Amino acid sequence: MVTKELTLLLCIGCFCAKMHFSELQAKVTTKCFFAIEIGDKAVGRIIIGLTYFIIFLCFCYCFLQIGASDKTILVIGGAGFIGTHTMVQLLNEGFKVLIINNLDNSVIEAVDRVKELVGPELSKKLQFNLGDLMNMDDLDKLFSKTKFDAVIHFTGVKAVGKSFGNPRQYFDNNLIGTINLYEIMATYNCKKV
Repeated sequence: MVTKELTLLLCIGCFCAKMHFSELQAKVTTKCFFAIEIGDKAVGRIIIGLTYFIIFLCFCYCFLQIGASDKTILVIGGAGFIGTHTMVQLLNEGFKVLIINNLDNSVIEAVDRVKELVGPELSKKLQFNLGDLMNMDDLDKLFSKTKFDAVIHFTGVKAVGKSFGNPRQYFDNNLIGTINLYEIMATYNCKKV
């Protein structure tokens, strides 16, 4: 039997693999191969796709273990590729889903598409909030209005090439934003991330 702790470790490992293969994809597109040689872009895309799929399955397994009746999940970065797929699964399982996203690397149409996919009844359980992890007021406003049973954190910037141009932005967004999230979760006694 797979424990929640083992599933969480697998999720972290898959996220790290996702970050590595995203970097690999950037290298593949510039024909500069490293770590393992991938001579075909399609192979790199398949590996990246499988990595996303594994991450998606792990998160779904982990959060479906808590039961869906009257549970509210906050999906940070929910308008992104993995976030939208996760939302569809969570809504289909009966969870209420709130999203916070700054739309820097995604579009609101992705959330509209999720509403189309799940139908009008389930889309009532989906709420979008424009906000940013770097803004504690955005987080406080959200957590003060709603008691979250769990948080799924998909936010982060990962483009390796751009990170060299502005490393401080990447540090702030990925590290400080996550620390802000953990602080607000502690303040409002939300213990599942």
